[in-house]
Amino acid sequence: MLDLQDEMEQVTYPAGHAYERDFIIAHSQGGIVSRGLDHSLTTGNINADRYFSGIATFSTPHGGARILNSRNEGLINDMIGDMCANVLSTTVAGVLEKKKFLDLFIDLSATNVNIEGFCDTQGVDFAGFFLSSLSDPNTLSAAYLEGADFIKNLNAVGNPDVYKAAFASIEYADGDGNSAQPKQLLWRMLSSFDGTSSADPFTADADNARVDSMNNLLAEWEAKYFQLSYAILSSGVHNCSFGEWLIPILIPGCIEYELVVKPWEQQANTYHSAIEWLNGVDDQWATIIGARENVYIPGNNECVCTQWTYSGQPLSTTSYFLDNPEDCNSYGSGTYDESAPFYTSCMVPSVYEVQWKESDGAVLRESQEAFPGVMSTMRLEKMNHFQVRNSSETARGLNKLFDGTILADEETQKFFKTDKKQ
Repeated sequence: MLDLQDEMEQVTYPAGHAYERDFIIAHSQGGIVSRGLDHSLTTGNINADRYFSGIATFSTPHGGARILNSRNEGLINDMIGDMCANVLSTTVAGVLEKKKFLDLFIDLSATNVNIEGFCDTQGVDFAGFFLSSLSDPNTLSAAYLEGADFIKNLNAVGNPDVYKAAFASIEYADGDGNSAQPKQLLWRMLSSFDGTSSADPFTADADNARVDSMNNLLAEWEAKYFQLSYAILSSGVHNCSFGEWLIPILIPGCIEYELVVKPWEQQANTYHSAIEWLNGVDDQWATIIGARENVYIPGNNECVCTQWTYSGQPLSTTSYFLDNPEDCNSYGSGTYDESAPFYTSCMVPSVYEVQWKESDGAVLRESQEAFPGVMSTMRLEKMNHFQVRNSSETARGLNKLFDGTILADEETQKFFKTDKKQ
């Protein structure tokens, strides 16, 4: 925040410049920093001149960044661990050509990544993708956690004299049939992680490069898996028991299995595990950012009763539907009488369903729009968190802001309206 104040103080303004007409445009955590500076100036924590009277944010986690909570809960390390176990381990990598896979995540030629040490270091190099400081819970980014004191304090003390606008980037467009349950969030994020800022102004609209690479790699792995599976099935040999090794006529088949078919099985299993990981990693990422949740569904009236032996073996299960689920416990035996042949335990099963929330691949839409006192919010369609830094959709949002046509009250529209330079 002090750095931002220092930068504004270094700007040379013309004589008579009206600071009360100036406003900040910020992306992601920059919006939180800008709000933090406003908060400090408003509360007197910083004794300095004010150089702005408005804040417009793009993809800012006003309600906190769930991804940081997930980092602290170990979900990001779990994801990296799953990747290492299923794709990058020494054994697996010999089959899958690990460099080809790792190219999906980082530019190996530019970063000098030590692939062999990648998993041993819990993906230190890979963590650069996770919004720079995500791998270290002791950095400033910890202040942006959902529920963090910094976010709570920031949202509790608003400044009604500052004009506000929030632009929310949504990876999948409203009404395209895939807005609430998107696919390939992670891969689109990776496609835009590098290069958006260096592209020509407002042209970084394509975010499918790594999506295409991932799909091609998945198709390659599936083809090899089915090829191996067919070869194994066609071989007609299997893993021999000790007794089969003693039967001369079966020994050639046993040898063929050990030398040929068993390695095929191991390779097929490797491909299968990698395919399963690749198919599931986007859901894993959506869970990390809070876009995918298992939500408890109350109101379940089913009572499930199971009869058990006293050695812990289930005998039978019966379901009842009760007007009052609290009566379920009374259907059980109540006592453990070992002279009886069995006992009964009853419970109301927990019912969960998967619910999805819109996001830009890093920050939930609801958090992007949770700017207290905001006068205007606007969706930016088909934009991931990094892509919105320099896309045509960003230009559309800025033009509406500068033209004074954002959806807001007249005073807010007038404040942000900016004349074009001649």
